[in-house]
Amino acid sequence: MTSNEQRDAFLTLIDASEIRGHAFDDRDIEYFLNTYMDNYVNDMVHADKNPRGVGFSVDTLRQLQLTGLTTKAAAYKRTDGDFMAGNEDNGALPKPYEDDGLIEYGSFVAIPNECLFVTLMRASIYNSACTRKNVKVAMIDETYYEQYINNGQRQPFKNLVWCVEYGSHTHSKVTDVSTKGMTGIDTNDGSAIGIDSQINRSHLLISGKDYYIDQYDLRYIKRPNRIVIDINRPQDQVNCELNPAVHNDIVEGAVKLAIGAVISKESKYQIAQQEVLNNS
Repeated sequence: MTSNEQRDAFLTLIDASEIRGHAFDDRDIEYFLNTYMDNYVNDMVHADKNPRGVGFSVDTLRQLQLTGLTTKAAAYKRTDGDFMAGNEDNGALPKPYEDDGLIEYGSFVAIPNECLFVTLMRASIYNSACTRKNVKVAMIDETYYEQYINNGQRQPFKNLVWCVEYGSHTHSKVTDVSTKGMTGIDTNDGSAIGIDSQINRSHLLISGKDYYIDQYDLRYIKRPNRIVIDINRPQDQVNCELNPAVHNDIVEGAVKLAIGAVISKESKYQIAQQEVLNNS
């Protein structure tokens, strides 16, 4: 179903509803379609929103419904300059304490804005002896970091890398710019490289003592493109990226949002008018 067809279906359902006759322009319809689509994707990923009690990762039906939003693995490589070295000045967190007193920090990697939910994280790490291995990456928060960074049983080690979600990364030195949108010192040679304004998220990767990140593999569900309706120039419409099997669900949900918005507004108006009459 194209976005223009979703528009027509939306208006047909509105005409059969309790708010028939209420006018919606195409921008209104886009708003309701996109709002419900975002809610729909969010609900699909979480087990508590699923009557079957399972999340996206173990539900083949939901994996089918989200076809088109799950990207292939994105690989970030040290040799391509994809990592930015952390230090005490740019907000990075230290790695587990080194025996020689040397403090080392995690490395930043830029994450595209379109990344909505991470489904898989893996890393390749190496040490001074050039030993390389693929290891698990665990997402943690800063409270967990503070509690366990020096706990030998839970801290990152030769088989585990920690990942902390960060927002946009800034640095006081304007000329020191990393490869993928974050300001700071580039891992390779510190050269200044242009900022990508489309990227304002980052992951901080913290490896174990004496180990360094060589590659970071990320698989994720991306944020759907905005639905755009264009009756006059159909070639410019932007269709829903979700599986066509759920396009009607998106339309029906958008109609419910529209009905709720109109009735809620009218009800508030009626209540306000009644209060005026009661107080007059």
